Amino acid sequence: MKPRVLRRPSLWIFCVLATCGSFALSVGVWLIGGDDPTGDTLMVSSVGPAIGWALIRIGRSRVEVRASDVDMVDWWSRTWVPWGAYVMVSSGEGLTLTVGGDKVYSPSALGDSLIEGFLRRTGRGRVLEAAAALREGRENATPESLRDREVTEKKWEFIPADLLLFQLPLVGLLPLSGIVPV
Repeated sequence: MKPRVLRRPSLWIFCVLATCGSFALSVGVWLIGGDDPTGDTLMVSSVGPAIGWALIRIGRSRVEVRASDVDMVDWWSRTWVPWGAYVMVSSGEGLTLTVGGDKVYSPSALGDSLIEGFLRRTGRGRVLEAAAALREGRENATPESLRDREVTEKKWEFIPADLLLFQLPLVGLLPLSGIVPV
């Protein structure tokens, strides 16, 4: 079964457009350059990929409902909750998933907002749809997935966009080495 992906499309679209804009701004600053194409230009254009990295992290937030588990992907972490560990879902102030009676997960992809609160009061909204999808996923779960009760958490998940961070120490070391004049 293909996973059902739940996210805020507006946040995802904003992050994609802003990431493309930050990279375009970096290239534009580098090409325009000015008098010193290596010093200040390098420092200013290195900010764009760092902003792009943060936007990629924010835009990847989502909840995937599968036949065997719920996969919550946040900015920094990833959590797999099998249907056997799932206890209750709430859509009061954003989506919250209670596991084992005491552990509460609130995925950032479906947090509360003013618009979402208004939509929730009218009976619509992404959070209510996500709660219904989780309840439906639990009802359609396989018996094997209901026996599994172990929640798996990754506090920091490496993604290819993390390679963008390696340019920051390099840009910081260039002026110290004398390659780029300060």
